[in-house]
Amino acid sequence: MKSLFDLMSIDQRPFALFGDVCTNVNEPVAMASKYWDILQLSYAETHAKFSSADAKDQYPTFFRMIPGDRNLIAARCHLLLSYNWTRVGTIKQSDDPRYALPHEKLTTTLENVYNIRVIYTAGISVDQKHNIGYELEELKRRDARIIIADFSPDLAIKTFCEAYQKEMYGINYVWILHGYHQNNWWKYTESTNCTVEEIEKVLQGHFALAFAPQRPDSNKAITSNKVFFLKNLKMQNK
Repeated sequence: MKSLFDLMSIDQRPFALFGDVCTNVNEPVAMASKYWDILQLSYAETHAKFSSADAKDQYPTFFRMIPGDRNLIAARCHLLLSYNWTRVGTIKQSDDPRYALPHEKLTTTLENVYNIRVIYTAGISVDQKHNIGYELEELKRRDARIIIADFSPDLAIKTFCEAYQKEMYGINYVWILHGYHQNNWWKYTESTNCTVEEIEKVLQGHFALAFAPQRPDSNKAITSNKVFFLKNLKMQNK
């Protein structure tokens, strides 16, 4: 916040701020930047609080270029329905609101709206990585075969290494993951005692839901024919 105030004190004050990714940075900056009428644009913020009923009053100059968590939750629910999966286990990273809060909303929506039973929700954290094995064992004991997971790539690697050792993979298991921005995240196995090939065995056949980087119907004109204009501009640049 001091950096923001210092930025607002310079002679040539900026008219826009780009970022951030995390809600714990975006929220206080958005609540303060409105007093200078500074546009704030985030490319990765998905928290539901920025689309709530009072969001326009609290964050009037904040905008994002990505749909909110509720869109991803709806996609996951419909994925389950399309395969007629009505009994699932879940894993959440409890020490990070980016993963924990949407996951809690997901499990509530699954049971109360779609009548999909959540048999167990495992909680893992960076500070208690030793508990990952115990939580997976509990999911296995309860015969969870469809597992929805929300955690960082670092915890994902450790979780799938444990899953490999507990044989929680193959045709009898389906993992549904959060789509990560980082490419080849599963290949960073240095902090585990598993190989890349072993992690890939667990990931074989998994689902990862993420937002499309661009509209699939990019040929369709929108307001003021801006899509057509951008396409022509791109052709001229070539």
